[in-house]
Amino acid sequence: MNNHSSQTNFPEEIMKIETEKQEERIKKTDERIKKLETKSIQTLNLYFIFQAIVLTSTTTKSPSLNCNKWWVPFSLSLLASVLNLFALLGILSNIWRARERLDQHRADLELMKVYRFTRVQVSQVLPGNPLNQEISRPKPDSIARWKRHLMGFLCVGLFVGFSGVVMYGCYSIMCHSSGGNCVKVC
Repeated sequence: MNNHSSQTNFPEEIMKIETEKQEERIKKTDERIKKLETKSIQTLNLYFIFQAIVLTSTTTKSPSLNCNKWWVPFSLSLLASVLNLFALLGILSNIWRARERLDQHRADLELMKVYRFTRVQVSQVLPGNPLNQEISRPKPDSIARWKRHLMGFLCVGLFVGFSGVVMYGCYSIMCHSSGGNCVKVC
């Protein structure tokens, strides 16, 4: 027999249908990632707007807002920070999972094109395990995964840092302001 043992003998039209289905999975996963990224940006925008309103409310000279009630804007800011942090972490987690699926779909598509495997054959084994004696199903790039996680945690760190600055500002503006509208630094 002339066929190489690492390739399967499926008709060309079946392989074309299989690769088109895989490309459609990639496209749907990519669209889902874009929607999740848009959702995360909208969540952050709403958070920043709310924090700006809270911080602005502390700068007005209202008789009802004095140093004894610094905890009101601080608590609102803290509550918004905690709720938005959990929302952001949930969205980031979904983005990471979707990106890993996308990476796996792309690796599987390449395997399907080169070695003429069907999606069913490829999906029967876990990534990193052999499909036959010569070929293993590839795993997604672990370096890319770590870079995504690093960037995500960096963004979460910036979010937490901004939240801390705003919460400190709520206290500081109300309790340590000088004669004018400026915060006393020293």
